[in-house]
Amino acid sequence: MSVRFAAALPFVLALAACQSSGSSDADPAAAAGAANADAACEAAIAHVQGCFPDRQVEAPAQCNAEAAAALSGQSCDDLAAGKADSGWGCLWAPWLCVAGGGSSTGGSSANADGVLEVAVDQCGTDITNTGCAYVTSVSCALVVVEKGSKEVARAYTSGGGRVTFEGLEKGEYTVKVLARDGGVAKADFGDYTENLQPAEQPIALDGGETPWARFNLAPGEGDEVQACVRYDGKLTVKDDAGDVVDRHETEWSWVVAFDRGDEVFEYTRPLFMHNEATSSGKDENVFAFFEVFPGEHTVRFIRVDIPESARRPNPDYERLVRLYAVDGVEPILKTIKIKADDVPGDVTGRMTIADPLL
Repeated sequence: MSVRFAAALPFVLALAACQSSGSSDADPAAAAGAANADAACEAAIAHVQGCFPDRQVEAPAQCNAEAAAALSGQSCDDLAAGKADSGWGCLWAPWLCVAGGGSSTGGSSANADGVLEVAVDQCGTDITNTGCAYVTSVSCALVVVEKGSKEVARAYTSGGGRVTFEGLEKGEYTVKVLARDGGVAKADFGDYTENLQPAEQPIALDGGETPWARFNLAPGEGDEVQACVRYDGKLTVKDDAGDVVDRHETEWSWVVAFDRGDEVFEYTRPLFMHNEATSSGKDENVFAFFEVFPGEHTVRFIRVDIPESARRPNPDYERLVRLYAVDGVEPILKTIKIKADDVPGDVTGRMTIADPLL
């Protein structure tokens, strides 16, 4: 779950990865660079504002052009799911870090037939004294839709705390957020604790604007409803002699696929993390998957040969696999096991594979 501020509060994106110094005697080239950075920052702010129209987005005093360009390159859905793509992403925009961002409203209020949108958040403070000053998105929360006494649909929220139901008939519905024990969660529908009520709302689908069911769960309720974990993987690749392969090259030599059933649910790559940014104090290659439910899951390591020109932040991994997967090299399969007792929380695993080309 990732922290984001409630709509009533100003919302500031800290896009600058670091402070840069300047002077009134800057040369024309430096001035041009600053102008380009400003343009990149303005484009990023406009993009985020379009994805999150209910947020007040303000430009920072200084902007890192590369970080801003990476932000602009992400889709609204990826931003809502919190898919920051590298270590620096978590530094300049922690609310968009890989643990999940905020819910994007997509920008359109026109209702496609039978569409219902749901957002599940959790108050991040003691609402007894302060009100719900900020919220955190709740992933993997089970949402059910009932018509009368009959359940007609159920689904889990994404990393951004969102779920969309489609194909519903016009009519009156009740939307509920369930805890893992099967009971209805508690939500804050006002400003203080006495307003805590079961997390259920009546919703009418009448063919007009797309209806939203929004829930601010009570503090701590997110842990009661979350049904999945985040899996953090640490990868070591060795050559034929058993030596560890250069970790910078490992980042762009492999694409990691998380399979759910017969389909790829998510792609990523083994990001290089400098030793100053790791808990072990050593250089590492790391990857993460979200919305991982209890059970056994397959992770595939796909050998690729990606040219320097295609090594960009937030790439289209499916395209990279299609264009640069090494012919004749089968993916290396690994299994991860998530126990019911692991939920909620984070699970860390270490994997070692041998590079068949080295």
